[in-house]
Amino acid sequence: NNALKLKQGQDANELAKLKQEQDSNQLKHGQRTALVGMLEEQVANLNDTLSEANAKLEASNYDLCQKDEEIEAVRRQLETAQHSMKDLESKAAETAAAAQQNTDRDSQQKAKMI
Repeated sequence: NNALKLKQGQDANELAKLKQEQDSNQLKHGQRTALVGMLEEQVANLNDTLSEANAKLEASNYDLCQKDEEIEAVRRQLETAQHSMKDLESKAAETAAAAQQNTDRDSQQKAKMI
């Protein structure tokens, strides 16, 4: 009878320990679940932020490419204008030289007539 009561007391103590361990494990599991939920939310927020940053970067790259194309077009226009200016300077020099020759020839002819 005493042995039975002793056995029941040990079983009750063992059961209480197991129940306490189970409660502790459930609490830890709940805490881990909450932590995982918070981490998942942070990861989702970081992914959103990263997506926004990537979109802005892509837009900036597009804008830079557009500006590069504009700069290249202006550079080509400048080269064309510089070539045209050189051609006009050459023609002006030729015209000035021809005019000078005509002036010299006219002066010589006038000198002969005098």
